[in-house]
Amino acid sequence: MSNEIKEQTPAQTSAPPRKSEPQTVGEAIRASHPLLITAIAFGVAINLLMLTGPLYMLQIYDRVLSSASVPTLIALTGLAIAAYATMALVDGVRTRILSRAGRRFERLLSEPLVRGAWSGKGAIGRGSELLRDVEAIRTFTSGPGLTALLDLPFAPLFVLVIFSLHPLLGVFALVAITALTVIALLTQTLTSKGFAKARETSKANGARVLNISTGTESARAMGMIPTLIGQWRSAHLRYLDQHSQASETAASLKALSKGLRMLVQSLILGLGAWLVIGNEMSPGGMIAASIILGRALAPVEQALGAWSQYNAARAARDSIDSALAEFRQDAPHARMRLPRLQGEVMLDKLTYIPAGQENPIISSLNIRVPPGTSVGVLGPSGVGKSTLLRLLIGALPPSSGQIRFDGADTTQIDPQDLGREIGYLPQDVVLMNGTISENIARFEPGRDEEVIAAAQRARVHEMILQLPEGYNTMLGDQGRALSAGQRQRVGLARAIFGMPKILVLDEPNSNLDESGEAALRSVIKDLSAAGSTVFIATHRTAILDSLDALLVMAPGSTAMFGPRDQVLEQLRAAAQKSRQKAARPAASSPSIAPASARKQQAIAP
Repeated sequence: MSNEIKEQTPAQTSAPPRKSEPQTVGEAIRASHPLLITAIAFGVAINLLMLTGPLYMLQIYDRVLSSASVPTLIALTGLAIAAYATMALVDGVRTRILSRAGRRFERLLSEPLVRGAWSGKGAIGRGSELLRDVEAIRTFTSGPGLTALLDLPFAPLFVLVIFSLHPLLGVFALVAITALTVIALLTQTLTSKGFAKARETSKANGARVLNISTGTESARAMGMIPTLIGQWRSAHLRYLDQHSQASETAASLKALSKGLRMLVQSLILGLGAWLVIGNEMSPGGMIAASIILGRALAPVEQALGAWSQYNAARAARDSIDSALAEFRQDAPHARMRLPRLQGEVMLDKLTYIPAGQENPIISSLNIRVPPGTSVGVLGPSGVGKSTLLRLLIGALPPSSGQIRFDGADTTQIDPQDLGREIGYLPQDVVLMNGTISENIARFEPGRDEEVIAAAQRARVHEMILQLPEGYNTMLGDQGRALSAGQRQRVGLARAIFGMPKILVLDEPNSNLDESGEAALRSVIKDLSAAGSTVFIATHRTAILDSLDALLVMAPGSTAMFGPRDQVLEQLRAAAQKSRQKAARPAASSPSIAPASARKQQAIAP
């Protein structure tokens, strides 16, 4: 087969640009600036209309009661009704605007976060955590928390109105607002660290529960559940203690704020009454000052009430910004559109060192595999067979060196294009919630003929037809409707769907019976004959006859690589030499029989 790589053309070296996406939470918020500016403008109108009650009260006391004019009363009441109706309408519109701003924010950030979490190497459940962070910000944006912050700047306006009624009342109002603001800042200082610790503990415990949930059968069978529950309980109680301590502090300060607000609203009436007795202001002004002060203090108290939402939104913003920065760093800087791969695989000084370790699992691996070659990856457990396969499919980034398909570095190839050229069957086959047909088709619609062709090549077509709903059988969570062997064979059909040019199989026969293994050997021969390059990690030797080459791995290095028969001969020669070397000390110590001989003597009749 020809190993030539087709030359790239300019039209093939650039992927169609994706619609611009926000790089930070700030950019997503700025995308909603028109809505937020409109909400602020409506907030100005609402806060001005909030003066309707005090002004109505002032006019009733100072004009209507003193003049006993019914027409004036009717006119003032009509104006008050119109003002309140307008305020209700504008407030409702502002609420809808903020709700739409929250939805736009969530729409802008949800997809890049989910894509980054699923495409990267994040922990299990990270996508769900990030979506909860987005929801926390949307809840704050659409709820009373943001409304209170938008109304806070109007507190000085109300203080100025109180100053216009009497300077002493204005000073009193300014001191009251300052006191409540100090309480708000004190709440932030005393509770922010506690809430942050509680969130981290809750997040870690949630990840623990999610990880344990994937292995509950094994844990239950081996009696691990009580111990695991004890670990969860300890972490959960720690979270409850941290959250309760912060919540109790916040609740105490909120109660203090509420009591202070009620006190100052009563005291301003007393101060106003003293001024009225001294003929320094009218009774209507006294009542109006009390109402306006209550309105000025309301946003501060509402902000205290929404403090937990504010803390959650701020922590969520930091988490999302950090995740987006990480996803940008992991994303390839340039991507090429390639023609259909021929299947040549070249590993150039490939090295992989796990995070936190110094010694490499794979060190300076150099091999070249022509198209249509089937390669068996052998070696004892822990030498990096599965790691090598994960490097091939792009699930792990190399520490150094390169992986090239048809001469092109895989990090420079568009992942969507590369995914169509790769078939992968992991050790633990996880099928998605959907039908068998959808799983085999990788959830691409309208490809029924290719689904059946893949199932037939994987020799699983007849097995699927025997199921109650055939290809429309719903698999449920992780495909638990099927046995381990059935999941492995359906997973094999998914791997070879679309005739990928690179097929990577990790212990594909671990759960197969004789007929399943025979089907696997036929699949390998069929795909190799069709030009696909196959990598298969296995401990079972029955499948070696179907392979063209063997890669034998040793700790931190490659022991040997070459044609199957040549490598097998070298392995047999090495084993023979090892047996001869081990037999020499045994011959010099005839009084000690080999363990196998002692066992045979023990069970002899």
